[in-house]
Amino acid sequence: MQIYDNIPDLHQSVFTIGSFDGLHIGHRHLIYQTLDIGKSLGIEPLVLTFEPHPRLVLQSNKDFQIINTTKEKLKLLEDIGVEHVVLIPFDANLSNLSADEFVLELLKKLKPKVVVLGYDHKFGKDRKGSIETFENYQSSSFDFKITQVDELELGNKKISSTEIRQNLRAGAIKEANDLLGYHYHISGTVIRGKQLGRTIGFPTANIQIDHPRKICLPNGVYKTEIIVKEKKYLAATSIGTNPTISHESQIHIETYIIDFDIDVYGENVQLFFLEKVRDEKKFENLEALKLQISKDVMLISAN
Repeated sequence: MQIYDNIPDLHQSVFTIGSFDGLHIGHRHLIYQTLDIGKSLGIEPLVLTFEPHPRLVLQSNKDFQIINTTKEKLKLLEDIGVEHVVLIPFDANLSNLSADEFVLELLKKLKPKVVVLGYDHKFGKDRKGSIETFENYQSSSFDFKITQVDELELGNKKISSTEIRQNLRAGAIKEANDLLGYHYHISGTVIRGKQLGRTIGFPTANIQIDHPRKICLPNGVYKTEIIVKEKKYLAATSIGTNPTISHESQIHIETYIIDFDIDVYGENVQLFFLEKVRDEKKFENLEALKLQISKDVMLISAN
């Protein structure tokens, strides 16, 4: 995959543009059509996205959380066949560009033959730009076509990054995964914790998430899969404060990797969430906790 860290100067292009947080099935529908159009014209298609997500920069969105880090998004794009990605640096200066100024910069540099846009695409200062902004510049100077992709429907479910964030925050993993088209996952580094799991026979990998604004799921126990050292393993993951053995308020992500006994401290891992098993609970003692963990692992292994 070729990654541009700014808008390149090209003699022709086919491109689509968006934040694409989550790269959900609606985004993929748009990108697949961009790839098909590029292939039909013999032009390598471009996917333009922003780094970082615009809402992480804008002051009115201090509590905003992302579904994917940029690294995760790039891997997802590569997996669906995208070979050229432009990471547009998003900062205060870009946020103050009018929609017309932004479109003119894209047209002058990329010289598109076709621009592929989603049905509800908005951009520019105060999100005043839309497909009509591009249409205003279709002329002899900028000879390009616009393809507008209709909304993709999944039954009666609205497919949007906002809807997915709401599902994730509610612990509705299956619903979120259905809209994403893949299992929601986090990336992080295995760090040393208090190693309390070892004392009850369930040593865990304590995972520190790569990005501080990445969505973390509600406290509870989850059926997960983990990729460590390029291999995938079934796992039981606890998110929470360990109320049975600790009085801390800090949230920990601890993963017991089933049928696994290798030192993974310092490893970067990916953790995929398949379904929620139960809510977090405070037990009377360590023996009761150990018994419940045994039941959790048996349930996860059986399904």
